[in-house]
Amino acid sequence: MDIEAKILINPKPQAINHSTPVTEIKETQPYHLQPNGSVTSSIKTVLEYTKKKGRTPRGNKDLKVTTNKSLLGNTEINFKSRNTDIIISIENYEEIATRQDKNTIKIFNFLLQKSNEQNHNTDIKFHLEELVKNGMYKSLDTARKGFKNSMEKIKKIEIEGSIKKGKKEVRSKKGYLFYDRDINNSFVTVKRNETMGIEFIAQYITLIPIWAYQLKEKSYSLIDYIFYRARQEITNIKEKGYYNMSLESINNHLGQPTPEETRRHSEEIINPILEAITEIEDLQNKNAITDFKITPIFEEGTAQQFLQGYLKIELLDKSKTYFIERAVNKENEIKKTIAKIEKNKVKKTEN
Repeated sequence: MDIEAKILINPKPQAINHSTPVTEIKETQPYHLQPNGSVTSSIKTVLEYTKKKGRTPRGNKDLKVTTNKSLLGNTEINFKSRNTDIIISIENYEEIATRQDKNTIKIFNFLLQKSNEQNHNTDIKFHLEELVKNGMYKSLDTARKGFKNSMEKIKKIEIEGSIKKGKKEVRSKKGYLFYDRDINNSFVTVKRNETMGIEFIAQYITLIPIWAYQLKEKSYSLIDYIFYRARQEITNIKEKGYYNMSLESINNHLGQPTPEETRRHSEEIINPILEAITEIEDLQNKNAITDFKITPIFEEGTAQQFLQGYLKIELLDKSKTYFIERAVNKENEIKKTIAKIEKNKVKKTEN
């Protein structure tokens, strides 16, 4: 792992851009296609925080996050930004926060991927063997038990809200995205809420390496966040070949404490992130994979100084090609929109 120690200049993340329709991309190995957007990211953030009893998600200058109790006793977490107003409600938040949780985010992503493959049908079907083959579990028995445990959390998540995309607003009434499951002879059927549109759940498709399922939970969450952010950084990827992610945003996304919430700064803030990076790089090296390179850049010293640093993410090979293609498509969309506006202006002038 390459670590540069220097004073941070500009660690702040770039603005989110939701530009590519979910339906336009076909699968390219060795990646899974992953429906993604503000809703899915918010759900995964909540799932991260349910692993840390007594801690609730934090916001930033662009995202206000508030946590309240509903009249029914459910925990409601509101993610509000300029273009989003998302409420995630969870039954028995305190109870599920105490359960061991290793693969719930992986299972959630897997369900999104299978839903995308199966055209977001009401019934999502797969065999437990898929969870074993992708490295999530070692056997069908552990896959069955682990899947059931993860689904107990996922089934408790209700979502509602609105997403703005330009002048268009997509709304969804309150409901469960995945609300039931059945396992028959290791064949799984998961019920998907057909009234909850994919335009609300995910504004675009991104990638996640298939090999990422082999990683430990924190390393997997980091790689998931890296590719979520990459989809928002396509201009920088095309022009520079890399983009930056602030360590503070990563710390928040992973549900780790702030320096004020713990005295164990190395054990609970700094080391977990650096160890996750090392595990990702070791797995790439072991399998001779060159998907991307992660370079932590921070000023050595306190946890506060560490969190002012950032990760430089350099995409390589197929992952870079994919995101550059998305950048070109985005530019073409913008050019077409500008040309259409100019054409309308000319018509109005002539009339």
